[in-house]
Amino acid sequence: MVIGAKNFKDEADIHLKEIIIKQQHPWVGMQVKELDISRQELIVMIRRKNKVIIPNGSTFILKGDAVQIYSKKEHWED
Repeated sequence: MVIGAKNFKDEADIHLKEIIIKQQHPWVGMQVKELDISRQELIVMIRRKNKVIIPNGSTFILKGDAVQIYSKKEHWED
């Protein structure tokens, strides 16, 4: 099977990044709703050992978590 589509061009850059939470990370023990992150960022997934967690505001961040962050930065025209 071959699937094809037109190229998609968007006016915003979308990035996914992963942060591995180590013991000294300031997020250890905090709930997602307590984190000081940009309004342009969203924690979309946490990998904890062999589990995948779709977080909500009350989800705690623990040492060893792999936190997936979606961020969007819009381009402004002069």
